[in-house]
Amino acid sequence: MAFQIKDFLSIVASMVNHMRAVTDKITDYNVGSVARTMVEAPAVEIDELYQQMVHGLTEAIPTAIYRSFDFPLIGAIPASGAVKFLVNPAHTLDITIPAGTQVASKTNATYLTVAEAVVPVGIASTDVLVAAEIAGPIGNALPGTVTRLVSSVSGVTSVTNADALINGRDVETDDERRLRFAEYIRSLARGTIGALVYGAKLAQVTDPVSGAILERVARVSVEETRGHVNLYVHNGTGNTSADLLQLVRDKIEGSEDSGGTLLAGYRPAGMRVDVLTLNEVPVDVDVIAQVATIYRTDDTEAQIVTALSRVIRATLSGGLLRPVDLINAVLGVSRVSGGEISSPTLTTYCPADSVLVPGAITVTWQ
Repeated sequence: MAFQIKDFLSIVASMVNHMRAVTDKITDYNVGSVARTMVEAPAVEIDELYQQMVHGLTEAIPTAIYRSFDFPLIGAIPASGAVKFLVNPAHTLDITIPAGTQVASKTNATYLTVAEAVVPVGIASTDVLVAAEIAGPIGNALPGTVTRLVSSVSGVTSVTNADALINGRDVETDDERRLRFAEYIRSLARGTIGALVYGAKLAQVTDPVSGAILERVARVSVEETRGHVNLYVHNGTGNTSADLLQLVRDKIEGSEDSGGTLLAGYRPAGMRVDVLTLNEVPVDVDVIAQVATIYRTDDTEAQIVTALSRVIRATLSGGLLRPVDLINAVLGVSRVSGGEISSPTLTTYCPADSVLVPGAITVTWQ
């Protein structure tokens, strides 16, 4: 029989019915009577015990399940991505950019290069992977905002980021873990589409020194035909690396760890699974935003660009991005009182093998 919580009135009614059944000496059980008051006092305590029991079960059951399956919350992830170091094109010696070189954004978020890079003679720039020093969305940055070279590097003239750094995130929420756990349970059978998607999401590139997550699978799309599956993945920021693709293949096909232990894969027997990168389809947006003159600042523009970028990237593979979705994102910015999307004016379709990414976003004040 399922456990049922009793409220205060139900408890009082049960106790009064019991008293009526065992004695006929007491007849007044109306509210305010002595007998009623004597019954209500312990009923309050019993009601509180019921509430505490329910809250305890509600918290204990998922906690026990997550511990049994060793399924902790995912910690905060630092933002990471490519930063371009520019040097004097006339340099006559190779220029070395050491690992740990510090750069910063206009909002004073700081980043460190994760590996040493060398700019050969005759080359004017090089892209280097950086990771935020502080985990979480505080390290996310819009294109062209990581422009300050904190560490002194001989020969380097400037630094910038062509693409946004937007993969920094806070600690996983309870709701996010609940959804991830449901995906995990569906993956236990292996050999299913759900298992392939879950296995792909386990792949992540980490810094061998600090252990920081530098790149992970943020988007997965599947195309299935008879005997064959195309598994498309994307890192959520752009330019998904070959290292991440190989890690996904290892998860799907199975691999061998450093100790020689075989790790089971997720691929169905007799079926070929090709791991590919989602094609990036840039979406250019021209928006006219109605904002009071005092609030027409770089900060407000950055909020609008961030809101538009978020809704563009949230479009599922095989889904549609409507102009109304874009204008709703703009109107969600607190300082915007109205707006109009002048481009795109038509719905944008995202193919199953593609992912929509922000292109040139132009904000015009009105």
